[in-house]
Amino acid sequence: RFSFLSATFLCFAGQYYSLITPFASGGQPAQVYILKTKYNIPYVKATAITLKKFIIFQVAVTIYAIAMFIFKFQAILQSRKEIIPFIIIGLLVNIAGSVIIILISYNHKKIKEITLFLLNKIRKTGMLKKIDDNNILAYIDEYAKNINELKKDIGLMFKLILLTLIQLTSYFSITYFVYLAVGLSDECIWNIIAIQTVLYVVVSFIPTPGAVGSSESAFYMLFSIYFPQNVLLYAMLLWRIITFYANLIISGLVMFIDYYVNKIKIDIDLEVENKV
Repeated sequence: RFSFLSATFLCFAGQYYSLITPFASGGQPAQVYILKTKYNIPYVKATAITLKKFIIFQVAVTIYAIAMFIFKFQAILQSRKEIIPFIIIGLLVNIAGSVIIILISYNHKKIKEITLFLLNKIRKTGMLKKIDDNNILAYIDEYAKNINELKKDIGLMFKLILLTLIQLTSYFSITYFVYLAVGLSDECIWNIIAIQTVLYVVVSFIPTPGAVGSSESAFYMLFSIYFPQNVLLYAMLLWRIITFYANLIISGLVMFIDYYVNKIKIDIDLEVENKV
């Protein structure tokens, strides 16, 4: 009952709300809400769908970033030595997320104990007093359940990771095609993809919607070795238009059209009801 077109709409919704919220935190809650209200999928199942997607993406992006950092270390080092500490921080953040996912799958009870311990410590500072422990523990249980379901179907899990790796490669290679578009062709595509992966890792923990400001600055700094100064600014703007602003406009337009169509349907239903 859930068509490819519906899945595509859900993707647009996730993109739009991720782009306008810090840490891209709004995408998944919006998707859960849409799955429930638009497609009548219970909140528990809707949450399970988004959690599985997050788990796969987190593992895949961590594998991708580590692989690029190892195999293209010289190219990264050549770009900007001073950015290495920030790369390591970004990698550690992603690795920590993947490790937590793995730990939950093997001993989520211990993770719950650690979480409660940390929450109690934080509350002593006066923060997070309104957060309900039961809600946090329920989320951990849901994570563990979804990870265990994925573990039962190894073949499906590897297919999803492979698709996500293709998705990441497609996204990171946009910069290479921008490189070609400004009349350059000397550099290897994988060197540019490696630097773009580094850029993604570095700005992923910046708490601004769409990493606005930090993405542009990081691009200008990291790619100055590949793009001449006379085209660097244009390349950065073109890359940002494609990856952020066009994405924001198109996904926002899809959401607006959906809202407008739904509004018309509601108005028609009310009119019919009043006539009856």
